[in-house]
Amino acid sequence: HVIMDDFDWIDMMEKMQEIRLFASLNLRGRRKGAATPQELDVLSRILLSDAPLTPLELTVLTGLSKSAVSRLIESLEKKEFLGKHYSEKDKRSYTLHITEKGNLELQQTYQHYLKPVYRLRRTVGEERFESLLAQIKEANVMLQSKEVTELLFIRSYNLTRPVQKLIFQVLKAQKINGSIPGSIYSRFF
Repeated sequence: HVIMDDFDWIDMMEKMQEIRLFASLNLRGRRKGAATPQELDVLSRILLSDAPLTPLELTVLTGLSKSAVSRLIESLEKKEFLGKHYSEKDKRSYTLHITEKGNLELQQTYQHYLKPVYRLRRTVGEERFESLLAQIKEANVMLQSKEVTELLFIRSYNLTRPVQKLIFQVLKAQKINGSIPGSIYSRFF
């Protein structure tokens, strides 16, 4: 009810329809037999990462639950798009790498998905395209929670598991006090 008081809902519905139309004009459906969008997101994040990623880091980066990331990793392994490098110190811990077959899948998919993005850039021109992307990026940053950013920051350090657990315990206490939304906390613990 509060939302209805804060905004003219008819105007907002029209704006939502414009966003939906924009998305449908500029996003393509999946290639037949191709990896799912979530699988492609995981492969892309691994490929573009400066350092090898762990499943927990993928959970943070994608905003998916641990079980969803585990299912994606399992599926990508079955398709031979992804491999695991196990830690010498802890055989339960591993990082992920893309296989040659996974690289080929990404190349074919990028050609398929990026065609409308290139068309958009040609249609609106470079300056307007860059302006649009800058605004989208800014909105994404504003929409992402501060807490997720903090957890990413913590994971970016090569901290020992006990130190990470201690930091997460502090965050858990903050969550109980209402500082961290439960939905964000539950992704990590």
